[in-house]
Amino acid sequence: MKNTTLFHVTIFVLGCLTMFVFSQNNTGKIVVHKEDTTLHVEKKFDDARRNIYAVGASLGVDGSMNAAAILADFSGYFTIKYLLLRANYSMDLTKSNLISGPNPLIKKGQPYSNFQISGFFNFYDKVKIYKSKALVGVEFAGSTIEFGTRYSRYKNYFIDQPTESRVTFGIGGSIIMSRHNLQFISDSTKKPDFITFANNAPAPQYLIMPYNLFTIGIGINYSLFTYHYYKYKYKDLRPEKFKSKATAIQQIEFLFSPSITHDKMILTQTGNVESMMEVEKVKKFPIGFRILRHGINQKKPGMYYTAELGMRPGIYEKMFPNSIYARLAIGLTI
Repeated sequence: MKNTTLFHVTIFVLGCLTMFVFSQNNTGKIVVHKEDTTLHVEKKFDDARRNIYAVGASLGVDGSMNAAAILADFSGYFTIKYLLLRANYSMDLTKSNLISGPNPLIKKGQPYSNFQISGFFNFYDKVKIYKSKALVGVEFAGSTIEFGTRYSRYKNYFIDQPTESRVTFGIGGSIIMSRHNLQFISDSTKKPDFITFANNAPAPQYLIMPYNLFTIGIGINYSLFTYHYYKYKYKDLRPEKFKSKATAIQQIEFLFSPSITHDKMILTQTGNVESMMEVEKVKKFPIGFRILRHGINQKKPGMYYTAELGMRPGIYEKMFPNSIYARLAIGLTI
């Protein structure tokens, strides 16, 4: 009985594998020569340097270990040969920290905001020709029935289509102005060493400290721009399009905050009693870094996103891991 069952299972598995292999080979890929008289190619444009600006609006989140905000972001770039400028402004949509926790003051901080402008001089700025394959037609090639399942077969026709892409490498930097909050819960067995209060007052049980950053970034940029549009008509098949209006901007920057400011009086709570306490001294961490990628597909509307990861300067109980942050915004070009 066991051998019979094993035999049936083996037949079933082989049948599934046969159907899988068949389904993977039921579509033919055929390369068409450009001199084929039944092929008509219409080049609307292919000039990567025409991709010089774009703007977008998106929704996203900026989060770290003990703070997070939902944001609306407005961003754009402008570029000419040897120069790239990029800017964005983010505003808090929630007006409070999204992270819930035992600190009752966590929702009473200042709204998050972030404004940044970046400029890079491209010491390398070239338009290159890249080889790619463009679909020019799809033809129905019949169908077969295998194991009771009907499979349709198609012939996909391609041509070798070189297109222009602009590649840049640059050096430069950013200016970033942002607003954040430090929230902290005191450990009754250990006095916090990153903050002291006026008149040697004992540390409260809970505190929330809004602070502002003025940050300078210095680093490198790598960008790729495409801007092409081809239309194809092959035989009597449905016309096909091959187009791209896309941008990908990458930045890697060392961050330094020469100015980290906060109010002298901050909101605290011990037990159920809230009070304002005067801060005498607080530890600041002015150093960080970030990796940023900014992408736009310039269809109307098109996909737009900004992704950012790094260690942000600021006021923290501990630099690591508290300063690690991630920022992601996704939206549409406008």
